[in-house]
Amino acid sequence: MSELTSRWQFEKRINLGDVFSTLALVGTLALFMFNLDKRVTVVEEKQTQQISIDAAQNERMREMNSEVKGELKDISAKLDKLVERQLDGRGK
Repeated sequence: MSELTSRWQFEKRINLGDVFSTLALVGTLALFMFNLDKRVTVVEEKQTQQISIDAAQNERMREMNSEVKGELKDISAKLDKLVERQLDGRGK
């Protein structure tokens, strides 16, 4: 029964192993945070580059769409002329 009523006791001494463990933990955490910061910076730089690449690609796609629309209009005009010639040839 006396074991159940006993209270916790803490030593006032600090072991050298505890100090090394704590320093290793703090060092590992600091290294992790430093590497994470570098990785985030790299991702942000790549995102900025990708935005400019995307803008250039969008502009090129607009130009290509304009070219295709222009060529389709030319083809349509040529088809209209061809149909008119065939209709005029039948009428004669």
